[in-house]
Amino acid sequence: MLGDIRIGIWNFVLPFWNDKELLKHARKKEAEVRNKRPKHTKEDFRIAVITGEEVLVEKQMLAKQDLYKFDVKDLPDTVQTATATWMNQNKGLELVTNLTRKATVIAAGKSAKTRDGFLNRMVKDHTAGSIILSRIEQDVPEVYEEVIRKKTDREGELEMACATNTLVPGKFFDETLKAYKAELRGVSGIGPRAVDILAREAVSD
Repeated sequence: MLGDIRIGIWNFVLPFWNDKELLKHARKKEAEVRNKRPKHTKEDFRIAVITGEEVLVEKQMLAKQDLYKFDVKDLPDTVQTATATWMNQNKGLELVTNLTRKATVIAAGKSAKTRDGFLNRMVKDHTAGSIILSRIEQDVPEVYEEVIRKKTDREGELEMACATNTLVPGKFFDETLKAYKAELRGVSGIGPRAVDILAREAVSD
């Protein structure tokens, strides 16, 4: 599988570390590997104990080439319960007023249950997207900046489109979501589930 590749350094990446015993363990393991002389390691093979910050530059480079993709496996449990509680905690904010207004306009003519369900979905989408944006900012800052640029540009376009479009609000919402997903897929360094969550966050607020 490795062909002619020979490993010179094995990076053991940790969120943080401050225990010298970890270095002793690494030295012990690298000595064991050197003594066994496997064909895919160099004679001076060593183990480096580093933190994620030390590989950030490499991660950014890989993300730009789409060889590393930030994606989402699980969301915090708080996202699933971020409805009435979140609305009450943020009552009076322009964001809450905007979410409520959107739900009323887009779900016009629907039952109160359907309208409330749509509002709850938008609150969850906003909460999930905010969490993912924060994670991306920490993990791949340059990708975060690109996503924010596209989000800002899209919001500016929507301000114009809202005044000129003649579509039914629900159809306009769906088409906007679809278009923004397609745009985010062009950003190197983010995976499909992250794209979906970020697009839904953008159209929710």
